[in-house]
Amino acid sequence: MKRLFLTLAVAAAALSPALAQAGRLAIANTSGKTVVHIYVSPIDVDRFGPDLLRGAKIANGQSFNFADLPNGLYDMKIVDETGAECLLKDVDYFQYSIWTIKPNCGAFGGTGG
Repeated sequence: MKRLFLTLAVAAAALSPALAQAGRLAIANTSGKTVVHIYVSPIDVDRFGPDLLRGAKIANGQSFNFADLPNGLYDMKIVDETGAECLLKDVDYFQYSIWTIKPNCGAFGGTGG
């Protein structure tokens, strides 16, 4: 299984009060592949929890909203339709409400626009 790893470099973005609600996170998929699994783990825990997509898939060009995640710092493992894994470190749910997954495991977090 091909594994891709990325230590997240995050660009600063201004928070909009409407988007700063606790637990609001969207994943936008522009990777060119379908995302089939998303797992998260608090940064101080060494194993991932259950698949947050629960059988759903995020096709290229689509997005998925998570309404029930508590704010915090997490590691995120994203798996595409080919089985390739992308590990994102220190995903910050305090500052960002939309994460765009790009080709080759690139990611950018922001508040949209």
